[in-house]
This record gives sequence, C-alpha cells and structure tokens, in this order.
Amino acid sequence: MDRACVNGTTLAYEVQGTGDLVMLLHCGFVAHGCDPLLREDILTRRYRLINYHRRGYGMSGPAPAPFNLDAQATDCVALMDALNIQRAHVVGHSYGGNIALELMRQAPDRLGAVALLE
Repeated sequence: MDRACVNGTTLAYEVQGTGDLVMLLHCGFVAHGCDPLLREDILTRRYRLINYHRRGYGMSGPAPAPFNLDAQATDCVALMDALNIQRAHVVGHSYGGNIALELMRQAPDRLGAVALLE
C-alpha cells in the first residue's frame, strides 16, 4: 500500500482501475473490508477505486481519543487533496456509511454519487 501524510498522521491507501474516481470507506473494525472490490474486473474497468485504511486501522497511523465522524470525514477530504482529487464518488460500508453521510454534510461539492452498504 502507498501512504499519504494528512492531518498529522499517515493514511495507507491502494488505487486500482481506471475511470471515475471512487473513494471506499471501510466498516468499523475491518480495515481490509473493501479489498474484494479492488479485484472485481467489472468495477476496475470502469472506476478508479481508492481504498484506504482510516486513521487507527490497518496500516494507517494511530487515532487520538476521541476520534469522531467529523474528524474521519476531514481525513477523507485531506486524502483527496493529497491525491489531487477534486471530486469523487463515495462508497461507505457500515460505519463507513456514517462517514459518507458526514462527507455529504462537510463537502457536498467534492462528491458525486454516494452509496451506503450494510
């Protein structure tokens, strides 16, 4: 995985595919929860999937306590900035869906479609 320094920590991320940008937000405790989507040819032929480990999970840096939805959405926008992404679709799985909803509140101009998975 690649790494980007954002908001005082390091976020690990992986990019697969070509086409429209899609940020993948994993569920609560499984940093690799969105990994299977990166191996779906039907998706990677049409979309550029950006799968990252949120702060405090997987290969990313630690999260200070408390670390709320607002801060996690801010990290996502900061990662988009670090990767020179002006606008992306967002897929949030379980708790990642809550972050996607916070992104809609914080930065609606930065989002295309938003999909919530449970």
